[in-house]
Amino acid sequence: YKQKFNKRYKQSLNSSNSKANISKLTGIPVKDLDRVFDETMKYPATHGYTDLNVKMPKGAYAMVRVYKYALENKRK
Repeated sequence: YKQKFNKRYKQSLNSSNSKANISKLTGIPVKDLDRVFDETMKYPATHGYTDLNVKMPKGAYAMVRVYKYALENKRK
């Protein structure tokens, strides 16, 4: 989702974005992005990882969810 986001907003495909930068680009309030991140961090460690078939740190998976949310809920 990070690469899809970066492609849509004409950035280097591998560049990382903070929640503040995602907010600035999409118009989605940071508090909404924080809510998505925090809710994902509350999931049990195994929740959601099976759909990716990839093992990753919980915080990294939470950012995947933030990117997905931003792509699906563009405000600008």
